[in-house]
This record gives sequence, C-alpha cells and structure tokens, in this order.
Amino acid sequence: PDFAQRMSLVCAPDALLAALRAFWQQQGIADRLRWEHYGRFVPGSLGASELAVRCLGSGQGFQAVAGLPLLQQAEEAGLAPRYGCRSGICHSCRYRKRSGVTRNLLTGAESAEPDELIQLCISSACSELEISDL
Repeated sequence: PDFAQRMSLVCAPDALLAALRAFWQQQGIADRLRWEHYGRFVPGSLGASELAVRCLGSGQGFQAVAGLPLLQQAEEAGLAPRYGCRSGICHSCRYRKRSGVTRNLLTGAESAEPDELIQLCISSACSELEISDL
C-alpha cells in the first residue's frame, strides 16, 4: 500500500514492464522504479521514441531509439565508433557526452551530467544527446 514511498525493483517480460513503467509514470514517481529487461528489446515495446544524437566533432548524427544501445544504433546509421567487448567490460567505446540524459542499460541508472564519459555499448538515450565525436 505504500509503494509510492518506496524504491521498487522489477525484472519482467515486455508487456508487464511497459505497464509498470506507465503506471509509475502516471503516479509521478517514475524515479522510484528501477527495472531490468532480459532478452531482445523490441522497439516500441516500452514506448520507445526517436531522439536526435549529434556528434559535435564530425557534425554527423543519427536518430536513437530509447532503450537500445547507442553503439548498435550508431553502427546502423553508418558510423564507425570504436568498440571492443560490446558488454561494458573493456571501456573501448567510451565517448564524452556533452549534454543530454542517458541510461546505463546494466544498472538502469540515468545521468544528466554534462561532459561525462559514457560507454556506447551499455548506454541508451533518454533525451536528445550531444557527443564529442564518433
């Protein structure tokens, strides 16, 4: 009964996770929900939307779907960012995020810190982003 005052953790199938996230959002307490998703993410299953990612050094950019790794999406857009393990271990895909909000896909933590190093393989866009270069 006191869920609004507590931090909630959930790992669920797509449909249940989407419903829970929507409910917490409607209640105005989305920051109190931490979630994990195992399996293949299907764009649209969690209310995915496209967000502009701009690469400041090269002037290139791409549209990112919230919830998907930035590395994968940059490659699909024809960019060639450096990478290694693709799982967040080697840190080869670290780039400086100049502005915007990202989510760590391993921990669920969101960050709006400017000039932060992010790993593209385990980061997703939560807002439009500016990245130093890819």
